[in-house]
Amino acid sequence: MTVIVGVLCTDGAVLVADGAATYGLPTGAAMTIRQSTKKLVGIGNTQLFGCSGAVSLSQAFVEQITDSSASGGGYKLWNKSAIRKFFSGDIYKQVVGPACERANSQIVVTGNRGYQTDTGQHSIFAFVDDAGKPQLAQITPTCQVEFADSNLPFVSVGSGQPAADPFMAFLRDVFCAGREITLQDGKFLAYWAVDLTIRVQPGMVAPPIQMMALFKRGDNWVVEELNDDAAAHAEMVKTVEEKMRLYRSVDEQAGQIPVVPAAPEMRSVPEQKRK
Repeated sequence: MTVIVGVLCTDGAVLVADGAATYGLPTGAAMTIRQSTKKLVGIGNTQLFGCSGAVSLSQAFVEQITDSSASGGGYKLWNKSAIRKFFSGDIYKQVVGPACERANSQIVVTGNRGYQTDTGQHSIFAFVDDAGKPQLAQITPTCQVEFADSNLPFVSVGSGQPAADPFMAFLRDVFCAGREITLQDGKFLAYWAVDLTIRVQPGMVAPPIQMMALFKRGDNWVVEELNDDAAAHAEMVKTVEEKMRLYRSVDEQAGQIPVVPAAPEMRSVPEQKRK
């Protein structure tokens, strides 16, 4: 079970994930244990990847991205067209397609549809394009690529998505109305969304929360894990939520609520007499 939230910012991109990995039987019939894990991976200094679903697919994706982007001791910069072709073409044919075929074969033989758990993934990929701009994309289970933009700058994946999506929309409307999202904004919004999802979906997603960002330091792009930022944002969430609790009672705020003026009294108009 997973929740990963990604935000495209004016000066970079941020990914925040929960830290629960659930292990189960190969048939998907039952979960056995839950362990802490890291779900976000930096690839060089220009790429950041997070995946929900089958761990085997996540590992294969990282290997393929690393091998395909390695260039002269560094990592090449992609464009949107190349990213679409890579995931919907190369990755699907080499990784996802064969996994689906093997799972379907097992389902036909055993009648157990639990083997479909071996084929599911939903990923978020942040990267610097060949024009030197940060980009954020989600990779659907069928390896279709959907890019974030200024109109829809955030994406979330995993079992926690139904909780994270509406809360992110709320936070964006409240905190970023009328302005673009900076990296500092994005880190706080994404952290709060994952933190809330963990609290409202216990057992499905769990701490520790992992934060990573793609941003520019000086003239160079870097990918870094934000351990110190996570602690600071946890305190900020507590502070903001405490301020919100001050407004929980209408009675306490009654003196600040303007009185609605009474409607003017309606008087009947006497009917004119006929002459």
